[in-house]
This record gives sequence, C-alpha cells and structure tokens, in this order.
Amino acid sequence: MLIKPVRAVLLSIMLLASLLMLAMLVITTTMKSASVVVPVVASENQTDKNYILRAYNGHIAVFYGAITDSPAIETTIEVAGLRAVDREKLVAGITVQSYDDVLRLLEDFGS
Repeated sequence: MLIKPVRAVLLSIMLLASLLMLAMLVITTTMKSASVVVPVVASENQTDKNYILRAYNGHIAVFYGAITDSPAIETTIEVAGLRAVDREKLVAGITVQSYDDVLRLLEDFGS
C-alpha cells in the first residue's frame, strides 16, 4: 500500500525535473541565438567610415568600412530565422553610420 504514494511522489518529481530542463533548454537557446560578440574597443573614434551588416556563414556579420573577406564582428543571430524582407536586405548589405545603429539593428534582429 505504501508503493502507490511513493510512486506518485517519484513521478511528480520526475515530471517537475523534466519541465525544469525543458524551460532551461528554451532559455539557453533563446539567449544563444541573440548573443553578439562585441569588440573590446568601442568605436567612438571610428566616425569616418560606415558599418555594413551582411549575411555571413548563415549569421549576421558586421563589416567596418568596406566588405572584406572577414567581418569585424560575427554574431550568432541566424539569418534563416529572420523575415524574408530582412534576409534580402542582409544579402544586399545594410549600411549604417554609427556603432549605436549597429547595436540597435542587432537588438532588433535578435529579438
């Protein structure tokens, strides 16, 4: 007779643990997709050139000045997860004037 209550308690604990793991997986995946590697030196003194956001290796990348072989910043924001209109803009390249604009766009794309 003691087996049924113990079994119910164990099943409840397992269910709660499963729900907690699922919630952590969702949170981790969301945080990972929105993370950005920001360069150590802020670009306050870099006002004479433009920033270009483009699709690079399936992610959003930031090029400084001109598009070169390697970006200044490569994010973990996947281009495939964006709206079609945003994907098209990123293929063509989105030019912005300031680093603040870069951060604003990356925040928009990452949310």
